Order: sequence, then C-alpha cells, then structure tokens
Amino acid sequence: MSKKYDNLGERIKKLRTLKKFSQKELGKVLNIPKQSVSRIEKGNRKITDEELEKLIDFFNVHSRVLLEDGWIEKMYKMPYELKNKWNINIPLAIDDYIIEIEDQIDYSINSGQVHYLKIFEDDIKNTIKAFQLLLKECKEKTQKIL
Repeated sequence: MSKKYDNLGERIKKLRTLKKFSQKELGKVLNIPKQSVSRIEKGNRKITDEELEKLIDFFNVHSRVLLEDGWIEKMYKMPYELKNKWNINIPLAIDDYIIEIEDQIDYSINSGQVHYLKIFEDDIKNTIKAFQLLLKECKEKTQKIL
C-alpha cells in the first residue's frame, strides 16, 4: 500500500465521527456492510479507488483530507480559514488552489524547469487583478444594499 494510504482508516473514522455518521450510514454510501467499514477504519481492509471517490464526494472534501495526515485537524480548528505557509489567513475555497500552485512552483524548481516560473508569476498577477475586481464588485453591491 502506498504511503498516502497509511492511516487512511484512522482518517476515515475521524472524519466520520466529526461529521456524526455511523458506520452503518457509511456502509450504505459505500454499498458494504457495517463490519467492512469497521475493518477499513482499523486498517484491516483495503479501500478501492471507487470507494475512496465515494467517500470524498460523501464527505464533500478534497482528496488530500483523506490521503494526508493533518488536514482534518487543520479544517476543523478553523473551518472557514486556514493559515498558509506565510501565516496569512486563506479561505478554504481557494486554499487548495494555492497549495496546488505552490506544488507546481516547487516541482518546476526541483526539476530544473524554471522557465515556468515566469508563467506562474503572470498567472498570479492576473489572479490578483481578478480578485481586486471581485472585491470592487462586492463593495459596490454591499453599498447598494446598505
């Protein structure tokens, strides 16, 4: 089993209990008996890719929440905001995208493909412009309401 699947059962159980679902309810989602859910949570049964996708959809989370340690705790300490590596509050809605861009930048640097950094820089500048326009629009709509 790959490293990403280590502790998967524990993370499934943690998320299931936080969201207040029973093993029986989770079994219905996965179309498996409650006992199989228990075995998954204990690490005694492997989970299929299809079952993993169903869990991601059911819990309405990004795959990294189930596949990587620490994300459940991160999400439930601050459900609407996370702090990124620069200690800036980032809404959950865009946190995944920022992490993905960080990963792409790191990959470009580590693989020697630094020519992509200019593209990322331009993309980030354009994203900032888009967010500034959204902020302006939000302010204008708020003023109309008030």
